[in-house]
Amino acid sequence: MRLPNLLASKNGRLAAFFLLYVTEGIPLGFAATAVATRLRRLDVGPAEIGAFVGSFYLPWAFKWAFGPVIDVFASDWLGRRRGWILITQVLMALTLLSTVMLDLPQQLGLFTMILLVHNTFGAMQDVAIDALACSTLQEDPCANGLRAPSWRRPAARCARSRLTRSVHSLEATVRLAVCCSPCCLQVP
Repeated sequence: MRLPNLLASKNGRLAAFFLLYVTEGIPLGFAATAVATRLRRLDVGPAEIGAFVGSFYLPWAFKWAFGPVIDVFASDWLGRRRGWILITQVLMALTLLSTVMLDLPQQLGLFTMILLVHNTFGAMQDVAIDALACSTLQEDPCANGLRAPSWRRPAARCARSRLTRSVHSLEATVRLAVCCSPCCLQVP
């Protein structure tokens, strides 16, 4: 039995991208809110919780570095973007499964590292999904509205070069580093 091609119809594309973005974002949101709240109830200090939550966003600041890699390496069988999406989805599931038996808060460092790796795969998947969306949704200017509000780019500009998007992401990374540097440079 052959599975239907969701990208063949407008409603299928919207459903596919909606589900992909949801599966990519729910673990990040869950860890940043529910797990952080649970850690606080386990008497973990605010500094440790801040480092725990802050580590999740680090891979997202370096999405600009993943773009060229995802553009260059492609699968003959799965296609240019779908291979990356499938591989990162499986790796995200494996990293989440590996956290099940951890004992919190005693293994908070290991838990943080595993979720950092998980979010690296999530950021890579986001780049691949964005590239797939740009290549399949360019005929529908309203379809890119299902992206997160932080994207704030009209769909007409979605098809711009990967290099231009990388430069904008690099600029955001530099701004993040400048904003965080006073916090990191404080003397105890």
